[in-house]
Amino acid sequence: MKPLQWPWQRVRNPNRLVVACTEDTFAYVEASIDLRRPYVIKRCGLERRGEDTAPAFARRIKALKLPIKDVIAVLPLDRTQILQIETPTVPPEEIKAAARWRIKDMVEAHLDDLTIDVMRLGDGRPRTVQHLYVIAAVNSAINETNALLTAAGMELAVIDICETAQRNLQNALADAQGLRERATAALMVHESQCLLTISANDEMFYTRRLEWDETVFGHTADEAARQTGSAAPVYGPGVLSQQTLESVDIVDYSVEVPEFGTAHDTPRLVIELQRSFDVWERSWPDLPLSHLTVHAGAGSASLSSIIKRDLGLPVEPMDISTLFSGLDGASVTAEVLEACVPLLGALLRHEVRKL
Repeated sequence: MKPLQWPWQRVRNPNRLVVACTEDTFAYVEASIDLRRPYVIKRCGLERRGEDTAPAFARRIKALKLPIKDVIAVLPLDRTQILQIETPTVPPEEIKAAARWRIKDMVEAHLDDLTIDVMRLGDGRPRTVQHLYVIAAVNSAINETNALLTAAGMELAVIDICETAQRNLQNALADAQGLRERATAALMVHESQCLLTISANDEMFYTRRLEWDETVFGHTADEAARQTGSAAPVYGPGVLSQQTLESVDIVDYSVEVPEFGTAHDTPRLVIELQRSFDVWERSWPDLPLSHLTVHAGAGSASLSSIIKRDLGLPVEPMDISTLFSGLDGASVTAEVLEACVPLLGALLRHEVRKL
């Protein structure tokens, strides 16, 4: 197996395949990513293992005749951690080793069972204390993904994580709106959790994982869609995988609970969002938050309205159709969209990011 790239390293081939593998599923999106927008999704799908043996499942994937080179894999959220630390004062070639030592008491697995890499936090603007992100991926998740792809005759080249995939999607949407240099936030529901990212100048400054509960609507998302008369978004709920990992960022959230009214009136998610935005305002006063985009499947419009009502922040549902075409065919079911939407950001990786 050749050395893997991470999503902050350069890739040049415009024809890309992104996959997400679990023990029982294989989701994929094949697309052509060039200077023209919307980008063209050539095909996407979701294969379930069912009663197949592992070799039989691999043969079924191979029969799809997907591209076999330079495959990008997005790891499930619960198989990675992303941690924020102060940048070690060591030479650049020693930063990864220093970061590995720094997080040894912060990770949920033994360091020998993790693949570690580092990524710059923010866009490098002068700060009294510089920070970076440390990404810790469970080795078994990488090995299982590689084993399935190898058995299917495919070559894993790049490992991506949910945070950077969402950052890419968020930045592309901001760029399309002329907001590249402004701070924008994105919130995407991933089954039992939400992933919040704040970015500016194509770089991620902040990320946090929050608990998700459909009772934020006072009823389920499906009921919310029926009661508001809105259909599910064209591109589905955006669920990646089951998440059980608690928030792992190390920012201090011990701030006053905002006075929205009673705790009964205000969903916990909204309170936690306000706490994160308060931290943001204190940490980056020169980068006021311009708006928040939300992806919560059929409940996107309802959730946007709730957040806008309680926080007074400009909020809008995430409109992915401005970036991608080809996801509205008859063969692209809601289940397929649910599995594939979180992979779209991994299609957009194109830059080198240095410490």
